[in-house]
Amino acid sequence: MKRFLKFAVITTILLVALVMTAYMYWNREQQIDFTSKLPIELTHCGRTITPSNDEYTQLKTWLNSHQFGWKNAGPVTYATKIEYLAKNISINVLSFAVVVNYKTEDGNWNQMIHNKNVTELSKQCVKK
Repeated sequence: MKRFLKFAVITTILLVALVMTAYMYWNREQQIDFTSKLPIELTHCGRTITPSNDEYTQLKTWLNSHQFGWKNAGPVTYATKIEYLAKNISINVLSFAVVVNYKTEDGNWNQMIHNKNVTELSKQCVKK
């Protein structure tokens, strides 16, 4: 009985350590250069924007200056506030974060979130 109890305690400790390690790995902050994933054209506020548009430049500048601090967002769906769309990427600007969904080279989709300093992107769309 003593052996079984000792085995159960050690197994429980190892299992807890494994789960915590996996969680810490999943929830770590990552450095991602989303500027390299931006296509030439994005749909924003119902119109197409390119690198010659201020909105595109502003988004690219923000992404370039916020390469560190991205975390896996997991299987969460966020309500859209302001969105930039293309075939292989969607960027959703919320009042508290930026969420990027992008297609990886192996064809899977990843969702990352950045919770800091979104004020310069959180303006409402202006219809022209």
